[in-house]
Parts: sequence; structure tokens; C-alpha cells
Amino acid sequence: MALVLKQKEPYRWPLKITLPADDGKRATESFTGIFAWLSQSRIEEIRRTVRMQSMGLADPDQQEIDDISAAKEVLVGWADVLDDEGDAVPFSDRALDQLLQLPTVAGQIVKQWQQSLEATKKGN
Repeated sequence: MALVLKQKEPYRWPLKITLPADDGKRATESFTGIFAWLSQSRIEEIRRTVRMQSMGLADPDQQEIDDISAAKEVLVGWADVLDDEGDAVPFSDRALDQLLQLPTVAGQIVKQWQQSLEATKKGN
């Protein structure tokens, strides 16, 4: 199949989110995330900024990238997210904000987005 140079559509990726549960256990839940197709230069910018921030060497002229802002940039939709009554929760800015306020969820989403990019390397 020939490579077509065009803007790629967002892609679906299975996500697993682990949260604390009763009695010192953890519960893992899953849903399908829809990730934006970012340019390689933007991917590298995000990675470089996060790496520099983690080393305490952030550029004062560059905007910080935290887990929540990165997750909001890469996660552009979802499927299989339900409310307490088992009804589908449509993707919206408000619903995304609610999800990202759960402890560690934003970081887990960003990590799995990065893994989705690495998976393509491993397949070659």
C-alpha cells in the first residue's frame, strides 16, 4: 500500500485506568480513547518540555506542560465511558475535565498515548 501524505484522522486506542479501591486494592477499568494525530515536531516538543521540567531545567519562556494540559491536547474523544447508571457519557470538555480530576488519570492517559506511539516503532 502506498503512503499518502495527508493529515491523519484521530485514532482509537484501548486505555486501562487503575484507581485505588477498598481494602488497599486497585481497580482497573478500561475504555477506548480517541487520540489526536499530532505532528512529529509537536510530539517532540511535548516530550522535550516534560523532560526538561522533570529535571528542573524548564525554559522560562516556554509554557509548562502538565499531565492535565497534555491529556487535553491528545485525548479528543472516547467510547465506553459510562455514568453511575450505566449510560454512555458523551465526550465533552466538561466530562473530560471531570475525568482528569480523578487522581493520576491524566498521567495514565498521557503515558498510554506515548505507548501508542512506541507500539508503532516496535511493530517495524
